[in-house]
Amino acid sequence: MMIKILSLYFLLLFSFNVLGMNEIDTKIFIDSNTLYDQGDYKSALSKYHELIDRYPKSGELYYNLANAYYKNGELGKSIFFYIKARKILPRHGDVKYNLEYARNQKIDKQENNKDLLDLFNIPFNEDELLILVTVFALFFWSIMIISLYRKNFIIISTRYIAIILLFLTGTLLTIHTFSKKEIGVITSPEASVFSTIGVDSIKLFTLHEGSEVVVVDKKDNWILVTLGENRKGWIPSDKIIN
Repeated sequence: MMIKILSLYFLLLFSFNVLGMNEIDTKIFIDSNTLYDQGDYKSALSKYHELIDRYPKSGELYYNLANAYYKNGELGKSIFFYIKARKILPRHGDVKYNLEYARNQKIDKQENNKDLLDLFNIPFNEDELLILVTVFALFFWSIMIISLYRKNFIIISTRYIAIILLFLTGTLLTIHTFSKKEIGVITSPEASVFSTIGVDSIKLFTLHEGSEVVVVDKKDNWILVTLGENRKGWIPSDKIIN
């Protein structure tokens, strides 16, 4: 199946976001979609980035940006921005589909590229979980106050339900918070990973475009990355997006 990228879908996907944009940004968005539809992906990318600078929490923008990078032949950057979109839009089926589709184009097949959010299949982003925890906490304390004056089966049952809901959402928020890690994706066709900083050091292994790594440290123009406990090394910063 072809990757799901349609001009009409762009407009539908952004129907809510555009309403929150000012007149200038709405025009930039429309121009971006027009450029994408015309196959001018580089110009569309420039405008999408301009919008993201002002709307850094827009999962839809990251999704459209990733689509444009994919169509422009930049697999690594498309995967990176699909990942960012998925963290904000965890229930969006097309984001998940396109991310998996792009991952299947990689040379290096990685079995360990799922994080805790994928493993637990958490259907909410961090902001949504924070809102849910707040709502359930208020609900719980409201029930506790009511139970001081009225005690019956319904009140007692509701109190236990509130406790369970608060516990579940609190646990999910904790998982979401502690599973955070800085992800990097290889953007060059081939990138060597070295034992220490400098191309004269020992070459440990080679990664290819689209490979996903965890960023551990940064120094000068080098980034320390890991692919697991036994695969770790330094890579030039111009070979990776993070």
